[in-house]
Amino acid sequence: MTPFRFNDMLHGYSFGKTVSAALSLREILAEVDDIARFAAHTLPTLLYTGNYPQQSSNVVPNTKIVRERFTTIAMRLHGYAVQDRFELPEAIGQMEDDVLDFRAFIGLGVIAVEYYGADSYWALSHLLAVVLTRYKIETILCEPYDEELELSKGNTNHCLGHHELAPLMPEEKSHLSIDEIALASGLKQSSVKNALANRNEKLKKDTSGMVPAREAIRWLSTKQGFCWSATCLLIDDSLFLSGALANSWLEHNTPFEIYYRDPQHIVTSWQVPRSHLCVLVNANGKRKCTLILPFAPDQEILSLGLSEKKDLSDESTSHFYNRGFPGGRPAKLFRVTVPSLKVLKKVVDHLMTRSLSVI
Repeated sequence: MTPFRFNDMLHGYSFGKTVSAALSLREILAEVDDIARFAAHTLPTLLYTGNYPQQSSNVVPNTKIVRERFTTIAMRLHGYAVQDRFELPEAIGQMEDDVLDFRAFIGLGVIAVEYYGADSYWALSHLLAVVLTRYKIETILCEPYDEELELSKGNTNHCLGHHELAPLMPEEKSHLSIDEIALASGLKQSSVKNALANRNEKLKKDTSGMVPAREAIRWLSTKQGFCWSATCLLIDDSLFLSGALANSWLEHNTPFEIYYRDPQHIVTSWQVPRSHLCVLVNANGKRKCTLILPFAPDQEILSLGLSEKKDLSDESTSHFYNRGFPGGRPAKLFRVTVPSLKVLKKVVDHLMTRSLSVI
């Protein structure tokens, strides 16, 4: 399906940078313009078996049309590559045609560079490699799987990976390569190899010597350079949850209301509807999601999946503890860690349906 192998597409790719930093839209569009000029002037000649079309022919070069067509496709693919959320096109079939045409366009770029002196096609190649990687990850997450005898279920119709796009279908879906992991995480290949060699990291090879795809994606979801975290959480809510993602989810997907947000956006205090109960979230947290509760969590709420309970009641207060709760700092303060969106959903439901006595 591609004019060259996946690894070949990554020639000169800036590993060690996030996808958004590695893909230069300016360079991508410059290459589109360069290859469009080649295509518009070369294809008519090919149709006339090497002779340039006569002026009376309706086969005429039109660089503008070619440039506009592939600029539109490149912009759409760039948005999908760098944005955590992506608005699906009205017609998935159009997306499939665009991807197939873009691959053919890169093939023309290869010819233009190798034989006709065009500058480069590598920015387009890198863009396609990232698009393929993201689609592969989404496709893997969208497939049902057995985990602890439970079938993964979820509404994934809003994710591109849910749709079978032939020009993007990955050949290997059971494993992720070191290059794919490095690209998605914004790390260098050497860093991924070091993680595989580190017993403390949750990234391991299986008996085949390759990294199982779902385990790799779970590891990727914990990395700050992984720029598709929100989309992946929408597909699989058991993935790692950061405070920043939890804060965004509470804002857009629950009736919770903001009671207080500190000026530095370190924490946000969320008020449970029809209640005076508030909980604090580490709103800019990247490494974990924590909740500050104004009561001692009992076994029932802890059994929802919360961990790392810590009593903060006797510790020195800070201004956001004072302002984050109605009536000032509560007598009891406990911090807990929320490992996943799946657990946060249970906690939100618990807080909304149960009457909790604030001590």
